[in-house]
Amino acid sequence: IKRLEGPPTFISFVLSELDWIQHYFRTHTSDRAFETGEETVVEYLRHVDKRVGRILEMTSDRSVAIMSDHGFGKYTSRYVHLNSWLAQQGYLTRSPSAQDSSIRLQLIERVIQTVLQIPGTERLVQLTSRSLKDNIDISPGDVHVDLDIIDFSQTDARSRASIYASGHIAVSNDVDNPSHLIDELIQGLSKLRDSHNGEKIIDEIYRGREYYSGPDTASLPDVVFTYKGEYNGTELFTDGSLVQKLPREFQLSPTHAMDGVYMLTGDKFRSCRLDADIVDIMPTMYQAMDIALPERTDGEVLTGAFSTSVSKNRQMYS
Repeated sequence: IKRLEGPPTFISFVLSELDWIQHYFRTHTSDRAFETGEETVVEYLRHVDKRVGRILEMTSDRSVAIMSDHGFGKYTSRYVHLNSWLAQQGYLTRSPSAQDSSIRLQLIERVIQTVLQIPGTERLVQLTSRSLKDNIDISPGDVHVDLDIIDFSQTDARSRASIYASGHIAVSNDVDNPSHLIDELIQGLSKLRDSHNGEKIIDEIYRGREYYSGPDTASLPDVVFTYKGEYNGTELFTDGSLVQKLPREFQLSPTHAMDGVYMLTGDKFRSCRLDADIVDIMPTMYQAMDIALPERTDGEVLTGAFSTSVSKNRQMYS
């Protein structure tokens, strides 16, 4: 470890409690945005705000960026069993023991969904339920199946659990014509509807090779998509309806939302409001620090945020 001389040029830190406190103390209702535990959350936000204000006082001659990688919103109320849909379409085959395992995992999921409504129990469940942990990763609304449930020798495509109302499908390396299969999957997803109300389930769909870039795209999902409104995906199998509604008590819990915040302050920036993507943050900060970007960098410099003219032609090093 080499000790640096002089003041640092860049400092970063994370306040992860801002995430935890909203998971445990905020409750979403149809009447008001959030109510139960609201005072606890607001009190902590005031505490953080004071600390941020102190940081700004100490760094009045520096640039400061504040960002979140996601927001918070209403929990998904309807879950789509996408692996069951893939099985129905003939793209996925369940192993001979899948029936018993599926029923067992669905029972476990219902128990976890109930227990996790009690603040602070997530960690307790993780510590005390080793037998459960062998089969699933425990987190609110996100239960992972044991891969032994899937017969990969007879499977062309499978889905993993969704994140932030988005999902993906991976195509097997053994498929003879993966491009044709991807086209079939995209067409099928675009037509997928909720049998209860006839509503369309999937919003936007992308081919993975068009969505991602770089030398590692072969290891990334082949189909990427987002769910509409109240829908989200689960990798659990079901022998019933592909779309199942969560109990109302579980819907009250807040969860991550796609939109976050990005704030900049300092002499280099002007007062304004801009639409930004999370991939724009890195090139913008590099520009602010006058550092050349790696050749393979996604996003754009938010030129409108700067108080002086900034070129969109980014400095690059290879």
